[in-house]
This record gives sequence, structure tokens and C-alpha cells, in this order.
Amino acid sequence: MKNFSEYKRLFLQEAEEILQELNKNLLLFEKDSKNEAVLSTIFRHIHTLKGMAGSMNFQSIANLSHKMEDVFDQLKKGKISQRDEVVDLLFTSLDHLELLIREVEEKNEELSDITSLLSALDNLVLKSEKIE
Repeated sequence: MKNFSEYKRLFLQEAEEILQELNKNLLLFEKDSKNEAVLSTIFRHIHTLKGMAGSMNFQSIANLSHKMEDVFDQLKKGKISQRDEVVDLLFTSLDHLELLIREVEEKNEELSDITSLLSALDNLVLKSEKIE
């Protein structure tokens, strides 16, 4: 049976690959928000990261991934339009995911306060749900 440090190493390795893919695809999304394949790819990567973080009990990473997943779900459904503020918020969220993952790598815990970021993502989703 593998110990926690081995699972953590695997998590960090996979998370780094996912972050690279998310960054690449978010740039593509910024250029073409109607590309459903890009949206689906981003959603899939976020969902994978959320599950991995949850299984490792990295709650901040899981919570942030979950909120980002909610935003991309609304984008896929056409309930949120791609606007500069939305893209900026998603890039900020990605930056915070990277920060949290670095904290896990270097300090074995998530230290950054992401409360206001989670609220901003929640508000975006709540606004889209009111439009229905």
C-alpha cells in the first residue's frame, strides 16, 4: 500500500498537467467562447482536479474547482455569456488553484484564503440561475 507522500506526489504531478491544460484551454476559450469542445475539455479537467483534491482531502482546491465547474456548466448551457469579467475571474481562479497546489507541495497544506473568490464565482452562477 502506498503511503500519503506517494499519493501526494502523484496528485501534484497530475495536478500540474491539468493546470497546464486548463491554462491552454482557457486561452482558447478567451478567443472563441462558442467552441463547445474547448468548454467540454475545460469542464472535464476541472471535474478531474476536483475529484482528485477531494480524495486527498485538499478542501480548498476541491471547493475552488467545484465553483469553477459550476461556472463552466452554466457557460456550456449558455446561461453565462463570455465577457471580459468572466474570463478575468476564471484566470484569477486558475492562478489561485496554482497557488494552493504550490502550498500543498511546499507546506503540506492549503493556506490561502479563497473565501472572496468562492463568493465571486457563486454570485456569477446565482445571477445566471435567476435568468432562467
